[in-house]
Amino acid sequence: MAGLTPYTTTEAVRGALGVSAIEIPDARMVDRSLDVEVLLWLQKFGVDHELVKATADANPNDATAQADYKRLCLGTMYATAAIAAESPIQFMVSIGDGKNQAKRFDGVDWADLARSLRVKAQDLLAGISTYVAPAGTTLSLMGRATPTYDPVTNT
Repeated sequence: MAGLTPYTTTEAVRGALGVSAIEIPDARMVDRSLDVEVLLWLQKFGVDHELVKATADANPNDATAQADYKRLCLGTMYATAAIAAESPIQFMVSIGDGKNQAKRFDGVDWADLARSLRVKAQDLLAGISTYVAPAGTTLSLMGRATPTYDPVTNT
C-alpha cells in the first residue's frame, strides 16, 4: 500500500474500483502520477485541500472541520478511482498460471464507472463547508498543453 496523496492510498482506490493488488499493482498507480492529476482536479474543482487539512489539524474537536476533512479524503479517493477508470488498459483482464486462466472486466463499461465515481467525488467535495465554486469553471476530460521545449530542434 502506497500513499497517492496526503488524503488517500492505492489500497483505498483499488477498494473503490473493486480490484486487487494483482490487477493494479501499487507501482502502476504511482508511476501514472495519479496523485498529481487528482490534486490538479481538486484545485480546478475549487477545493482548497490544504486549508481543509490545516483546519482539521488545528481543530481536532471541531466536528465540522473533521467532517470536511473526511469528505475531502473520500472525495479524493473516488476522484482518483475515476481517473484510474478512465484508462482501463492498465487493468489486468487475464490472470493465469499457465494451466488455469481467469478473465475479468469483460462487461465493464469503464466510461460509465468513471462518470459515476466522479459524480460521487463531486457530491462529497461540494459538501465541504469551505468549498467555493469557481465562477465559469467547467470540468473537462480533455486539455491542451503547450510544451516549452522542442526535442526536434533542441530549443
